Amino acid sequence: MASNDLVTFLVEETLKLQETGNESISGLEAKIQDYQLHYLKGYFIPQTQMLRFDGPFGCIDIPTNWSLFSIENSMVDFSLISSQKDRDMFFSVIQKAWNIPIKSLVVTHENGFCFMIGLKSGDEVHLRDLLNSEEWLKAG
Repeated sequence: MASNDLVTFLVEETLKLQETGNESISGLEAKIQDYQLHYLKGYFIPQTQMLRFDGPFGCIDIPTNWSLFSIENSMVDFSLISSQKDRDMFFSVIQKAWNIPIKSLVVTHENGFCFMIGLKSGDEVHLRDLLNSEEWLKAG
């Protein structure tokens, strides 16, 4: 991560995307689609300090001060949450809104976007490839 905290990083990446005016599918997004996993792609809205995700259930705005996105978690490349590890009931909220039988949720980022990847039972086998681009390149 280029910056000291997630919010600063997202602001910088959002501004870069707005300046260039183009958005392409990232390596992570290509992997997610290749494995046919359910995911939500979110972007940062600087004016409201929110992450906005568009999903099949509609639009959901998540404040960046929710503990998952807090400063102490800002240097973490990803978070894996489930019903057993759900400090703020975030997993429960997303699971109910999404209405798919996910067992865990990976929250990560790439190219200025935040990704929430819903893992069903058995999808955990893809976790290493999803979070390690070097592994993906070796497998190809």
